[in-house]
Amino acid sequence: MKKLLQIIILVLIISCDSKKSTPDLADKEFEVCIELEYSNRIEIGPAGGNLTVKKNIHKLLEQALVKKGYLTDTTKNGYLNLFNQIKQSDIDSDFFDQFKIQLGFDPFPLFPFIGQAQLKCYDQVVLRKEMVYKTSWQYNVMESLWEIEKSGDLNFNDDNLANALMSIPEDKFELLIYRKLFLDVIYIYHNFNK
Repeated sequence: MKKLLQIIILVLIISCDSKKSTPDLADKEFEVCIELEYSNRIEIGPAGGNLTVKKNIHKLLEQALVKKGYLTDTTKNGYLNLFNQIKQSDIDSDFFDQFKIQLGFDPFPLFPFIGQAQLKCYDQVVLRKEMVYKTSWQYNVMESLWEIEKSGDLNFNDDNLANALMSIPEDKFELLIYRKLFLDVIYIYHNFNK
């Protein structure tokens, strides 16, 4: 029943926005898809912790990274600098253990592996709905995610993750919804490479 209601809401949003251009519709559909994906993860997610914390887990991780000095700011350059620290193993693995302790639960299930939520949503917008062209930034992000998925490895030394990041326009990157992918990958990477 809940899935049916979510689909009806998505259809209403898209139909109400019918006067907008296709890229605007693609953005709106992507945002609705991502919110649904993360809402589903929260529903089946980890025991412990309150709902507000679970809903804001990405913002909390980002703030913890900023507070510790690993993330200088939430721009694309700030994230690229963070990627370089990860490549050089400059992030203390205890940081993530402390994050779990502060939360009072392990948020691991709230972070999809290698951008599964994003890949599904970019795929929906780019391939199934044909809302954007192959020259669009959304298509470029999706191609980079495909390359990461094909390799089957979380590797900050290849350019796929940086390419995905650089494909997102700066004004879009200001929205947390577009930074969640990178926070997912960072959390998963450090929890698999302990």
